[in-house]
Amino acid sequence: MTNLERKTLLEAYSEYVTGRFNDLTNTIVVVVGFCLGTLSAPTNLASFNFLIVCIILGIFLWLMHSERNAPKSKLKRKLEELEDKYKARKNNEDILDEIRSYDIWKGFSSRVVKHNLQLLFGALFCIYTLFIHALNAGFIQKVVELLYQVIT
Repeated sequence: MTNLERKTLLEAYSEYVTGRFNDLTNTIVVVVGFCLGTLSAPTNLASFNFLIVCIILGIFLWLMHSERNAPKSKLKRKLEELEDKYKARKNNEDILDEIRSYDIWKGFSSRVVKHNLQLLFGALFCIYTLFIHALNAGFIQKVVELLYQVIT
């Protein structure tokens, strides 16, 4: 891969991470804020809080899914262009690995993991909050009792 191609790929990556992807990671503040707000609510509202957190988690997962399958950004176009260019060449695995390391949704490099950790921790905290509300509402106890009845 030429230095110019590396530079344009890095520019497209930086533009995507500070633009569209940054908007998605900013929603983590809202998700965690709602989760913390429901955790501090009285336990007699656990069923209602469970429903609120389910809705918030669903919206957050939908936003992540829609961004992953969003219309082609400059980064996605550049990745596809470079992959198409280097697929036909022999001994291209190192170059293709370098190109794919810039794909924030499919790549697995330190650059990509750094940005996706925020989304992962936001979703995990939301799932944890959902579990706590399920415990407080007695949903988990009911599920365990049903499983016990089915097993015995």
